[in-house]
Amino acid sequence: MKNKIWLYAVLAPFDVIGTLFFNLFVNWWAALFADDDGWLPNWLKWAQTFDASLDTGWKDKWPKSNSLWWDRTKWLYRNSAYGWSYYILGCRWCAYHWLVVTNRADLVYMKSVEGYFYYYRDFGVIQIKLGWKASNMYSGERERFEGKWGPEYRIPIVVSVNIPAIKYFFNKQP
Repeated sequence: MKNKIWLYAVLAPFDVIGTLFFNLFVNWWAALFADDDGWLPNWLKWAQTFDASLDTGWKDKWPKSNSLWWDRTKWLYRNSAYGWSYYILGCRWCAYHWLVVTNRADLVYMKSVEGYFYYYRDFGVIQIKLGWKASNMYSGERERFEGKWGPEYRIPIVVSVNIPAIKYFFNKQP
């Protein structure tokens, strides 16, 4: 099996830089260009998730505020630069190439025959996700990887450090 840790070490900084760029220079105004259903135009597809409109947040996740722009913008910050991570830095997806090594509530490690990997660790006050998001394609109920993710057979790269207490801010009304 090949090891893609070197590739991740090269691409991960670009993911962080892309996320910072979108957070600082794009997310706050991009929602103004969304159509009536909450989809951004093609030239902004790197800012948005391919599988959820900007209205998903207030329709499915948290209460609607008095500002559609704010509700859509929160969704962009929650999923910042997702298209960038998927289309540009993501890797090819084939369900049969992935293996679950460890799958616990606090620790997940998955790897592919090509050497790609996914690592998740929950330390209680902080959660870390590294690698490529194969976990989104894993059905714990069926204990197997399945399906096609997105418009292409790809999975996005992930460099994520979550502090669960911060989610409280995004769930509040402005």
